[in-house]
Parts: sequence; C-alpha cells; structure tokens
Amino acid sequence: MPSHLDRCRRLLEHVLDAVLPRSCLVCGLPLPSDYKPERTAYEAVCAPCAEELPWNALACAQCAAPIDTRVPTETCVACELAPPAWDRAITSLRYAPPVDAMIHRLKFGGSLSDGKFLASALALSLRATRPAREDWPDLITAVPMHPLRRAQRGFNHAAFLAHALSRELPCVIDTDLRALRRARWTPAQAKLDAAARLHNLIDVMRWHGSAPPSHVAVVDDVLTTGATSAAVTAALYQAGAQHVEIWACARAGRFRPGAK
Repeated sequence: MPSHLDRCRRLLEHVLDAVLPRSCLVCGLPLPSDYKPERTAYEAVCAPCAEELPWNALACAQCAAPIDTRVPTETCVACELAPPAWDRAITSLRYAPPVDAMIHRLKFGGSLSDGKFLASALALSLRATRPAREDWPDLITAVPMHPLRRAQRGFNHAAFLAHALSRELPCVIDTDLRALRRARWTPAQAKLDAAARLHNLIDVMRWHGSAPPSHVAVVDDVLTTGATSAAVTAALYQAGAQHVEIWACARAGRFRPGAK
C-alpha cells in the first residue's frame, strides 16, 4: 500500500505535469498529458525513442558485455578464459548515445530525472531475469564515493540509483548505502587505462560494520573494464558475502564473441 509520502509525491508530480509539461529525455518533445506507458521506465521517454535506445538485450551472463549470439544466457569467450570475480552482472543498456549523455547529466549535472529513468530501465531488465523471489539478493548496496568527491558533486550518483532502483523492484530488499566505503582518495577511473584502473583501486574498498548477508547486489552507473566491480567484490567477499552481483545501468565496450 502506498505510504503517505508516496501519495504526496505523486500528487506533486501531477501538479508539476500540469504546470510544466514533461518532455522526452531523448528527443525533447513534450510528452502527452495522458501518456501512460505500460512500463515504468518509459514514463520519461516517448515510445519511439524508447524503442530506439541501445538496450543490452544479448549480453554475457557474467560480465554483461554485448555478445554476437542469439542466446543471451551464454558467456563470452573472455569470461570462459578468465571469469570475473563476481558471480553475475546485469545491465539494461549499452553505453552509447543517448545513454552516455543521460549518465553524464546525472553525474555532473545532478539530473535526477535522467537518474530515475536509468534506474527504472535497470529495474525492467532485472525483473525480466528474476522469475522467483528466492533468486533476488538479500541486500542492495552501491559503489561508494570518497567524501571529498561527493562534496564536489553534491551527491553519490550510484547511491541515488540504488535507492531509486529499490523502489521499483517487485520485492522488498534491504538497502545499505553506508557500510561500503572508500578507504582513501583515488584519481577518477575515467581518466585511466585498464591496467591503471586496477592499480588505482588496490585495497581501496572496505566494508564497515556487521558482516553483509550471503547474497549482495552492487549498483553502479557504468560497467567498463570491471576494475571497480572487482574491487567492490573483493571487499564484500572479505567481509563475509558468498555471492556478489553487479547491477549497472549501462555496459561500455565492444561486442564480444559468444561461447563456442
């Protein structure tokens, strides 16, 4: 049952829609006042643009990289040869236009509307892969941000995505956005190559407080080389977790060959 806060939020959204009509996040055209799509993720994007988005439908089950196969449960050759540290990765979109612009607006412009859409799109993909309640993790957390960088940006976008995502899942999952932390300041990953990214995150992530549950999902905006995800996974395993999943809004990288 919706809480009083949820009802007030929805009422405020209706008032704002009447005063300031919504526009599609992709094409910028106004959305019809009676626009009620079947999927929550499409509320901020018009139907034609939603269909044209780079959905990551055929992807490796372990690293979520797009693969050139029609069997989405297969793993790519790279994961067959060297499996990643985590158990599973799920992403909803590929890091390509216009998704890259949405993520940039969220991270550096504080565009919460873009963040809500990205979280909704990820929730859509997650629901499609989870037929049973027992398949869901016990806890949702997010890639942490150093306090100094969080002060620069004003918020941790990964934590925002995790919070928004948790509200759109079909079951209630505990969310902890404080226990996973960065032990020290590091240069931004986007400015480094793959080898430097790995070195940059050595012994950086730490879990604080009581041990995490067995099955944990970690939310981030983009999965690229996997260096950050590997560092977070190592910290969770060290703290006592048994299974770690990476949930990201977008997957960067080229298509990989599927398993033979």
